[in-house]
Amino acid sequence: MDKFNCIIFITAGSLLFSGCSFKQGWTPTIDTYNKSNAYSLNQDLTDCRAKAVQVSDQNIQQVSSQTTFRNALRSCLRQRGQTVIN
Repeated sequence: MDKFNCIIFITAGSLLFSGCSFKQGWTPTIDTYNKSNAYSLNQDLTDCRAKAVQVSDQNIQQVSSQTTFRNALRSCLRQRGQTVIN
């Protein structure tokens, strides 16, 4: 493999893996004050994150995929009764 093809391969790989990193690192701020369902927050986050990944994986463009992921995660948490701040 020549030097140019190697650079292209490494760049493409890093872009591919950077698209997955935002899904693991971002967590919305949730207000649990005076909430009867605060005990279920960790389970709700785990379940909703998995659902949001499925939704965003259907989106081809990375920037749009980030927005789709965040919106899906927020929506899922709100539907489970969590108060999402951001």
